[in-house]
Amino acid sequence: MLEKPCRILVAAVEHYRDAPSGSARLAYDCACFLAEKGNSVWLVAPTALRDAPECECINGVWLLRYRLPIFHPLDPRRARAHQNATKAILQQYIRGSVDVVYGHAPLQYQGACELYEKQARKCFTVHSPVRREMEFAWSGAGLIPRLRRILGLRRLDWIEQDCLRRSDCITVLSEFTRKALQEIHGSESDSRTVTLPGWVDLDRFTALENCDEVRMGMGWRTDVPVFFTLRRLVPRMGLDRLLRAVRRLFDQGYKFQLVIGGAGPLLGRLQELTRDLSLQNSVHFAGRVSDEVLPLMYGACDAFILPSTNLECFGLIVVEALACGRPVLATPVGAIPEVLNGFEARWIARSADEESIAEIMADFMDGRLPTHSAEELRGILKRDYNRSVVLNRMANLILN
Repeated sequence: MLEKPCRILVAAVEHYRDAPSGSARLAYDCACFLAEKGNSVWLVAPTALRDAPECECINGVWLLRYRLPIFHPLDPRRARAHQNATKAILQQYIRGSVDVVYGHAPLQYQGACELYEKQARKCFTVHSPVRREMEFAWSGAGLIPRLRRILGLRRLDWIEQDCLRRSDCITVLSEFTRKALQEIHGSESDSRTVTLPGWVDLDRFTALENCDEVRMGMGWRTDVPVFFTLRRLVPRMGLDRLLRAVRRLFDQGYKFQLVIGGAGPLLGRLQELTRDLSLQNSVHFAGRVSDEVLPLMYGACDAFILPSTNLECFGLIVVEALACGRPVLATPVGAIPEVLNGFEARWIARSADEESIAEIMADFMDGRLPTHSAEELRGILKRDYNRSVVLNRMANLILN
């Protein structure tokens, strides 16, 4: 065990306070928990916000933000931009050595490891294999996406392999992710890899007692079932299939409301599809959801719907919705069955196509699916996904 208090650097893909996402949330939670234990903690990540300070202390964590220059897509300086920017801001604000480098994103972690290679214990959490992530991000047509796939994926494989090689300890959020890493990189690092799931704060996410009152306050209907989903609006989240499933159900006579939370590049296309399907009176796009409102949205819906089509390596939103006592109806993608089978296997659709999504939503509205009380769901979460329990395991791993 390293001596306490330790100097710990957490490297992330983005700052949760600037651009909320599941990956950024987990990295920020780790940093805050380590700071609560009396350690000196810095969290480094890029930011796109012009008015965000380069360095500030929040909840005992020093947030270090760097900004990248704008490069042409084919500029070779792009290849090392994040690593170099990470090292530059660390050298500017951290005086002396650090005891632990804890990475949640490969580019930033690689840069930090290069800077503190000989002095720090190095630990790396793989949220999802970077190759699989970028295969979807670079899946478009045209010269630039094709060049990125040809040249970029091979380089990303090397970067992730380098991160694994450098690490004293590796954690993954699911067995699904562990197997994906083995397929891509082989089993050399498997002996250093531990499965450590995501977590939920059971004090923050709780069941509601005044559901209708909360719905009215948010402008939701109280006379029909309400389905809620929270997603980054990108193709692999399956929201286009969800909208087509909703159209199928309305054609069959079902009445309900769908609330879609989140932001992303597909917003305009999804809103256009909603109009094309004549669903604008029953589908509400809530935009980015604040930390304060999110537990209310989970608790006020009748069911959370997760229509992912690819690469769901854990699903933080699954355990958050369950903590609020809501059933989660989901596609059998990635690690979703691995998580949901511990609660209710029949909440998992037959497949990720629109017909199966419509089918499980209909089964829920018709009362054909099992129900579980909030107390039962929270009991499982307290045992397997409780924030303090999982984060204590994390701290023991990275500090040993």
